[in-house]
Amino acid sequence: MSESLPPVARSLRVLEACARADAVSFQDCQDLLAVPPSTVTRLLKALVAEGALEHGDDRLYRLGARMRTLATHILASASLADLAAPILAKLARQCGESAALVMPDGDAFPQIAAKHELPERFGYAPVGHRNRSVHAHGLCRLLLAYLPRVVAASLLTEVTDASTAARVLDDLPRLREAGHLVSLHDDQPGIARVAAAVMAGGQCAAVIGVTGIAASWDAPRQRYLLTAVRTAAADLAALIAKDDL
Repeated sequence: MSESLPPVARSLRVLEACARADAVSFQDCQDLLAVPPSTVTRLLKALVAEGALEHGDDRLYRLGARMRTLATHILASASLADLAAPILAKLARQCGESAALVMPDGDAFPQIAAKHELPERFGYAPVGHRNRSVHAHGLCRLLLAYLPRVVAASLLTEVTDASTAARVLDDLPRLREAGHLVSLHDDQPGIARVAAAVMAGGQCAAVIGVTGIAASWDAPRQRYLLTAVRTAAADLAALIAKDDL
């Protein structure tokens, strides 16, 4: 290691060491990073202040509450993705469209998707992060409706103008009441989406839906897809309740 290592990389090294050894000393951190004691002191103080580390009475450093909470979210998301995989594959085959599940995770909405032509293969993508308009992607827009208004507003103001953000915010209560969305003009020209909220314990755990070509979705097709998507959402909600996620 050297002083040229970026602060973020140093932080990750320390956090990884804590995860492996359960607890590390100041000297362990200095040996690991090979930087002056003053640099280690500043880094550890910052990590403790942010809740990433805890400094115990034994003068050892351990992973803090913030990191434990993050780990819990990651495990929960992984479990949800595992539960959703067969339901997504079934939905993709049934509808002949690509199916996807979007989950809330801070300021990003991770997505697991199944292609109807390859239903046994799944891809993961960070849909709805700050570098992509959450309001333009149908599944993400429905998920926004279940977030606290202040959180939804914060996400929207980072990816769009004030006028568009206000318009989307005003429409979120309608989406929340409906619990589903049919969008024939989504984030790409000619792309349509049908989505439904997956409700568990009175909360929206995720949004499931299908994506296709708008020109091929007449009214009967839209009704069929909406029924299939809502059934898939109910099936996944039942699995979540059974699995106690």
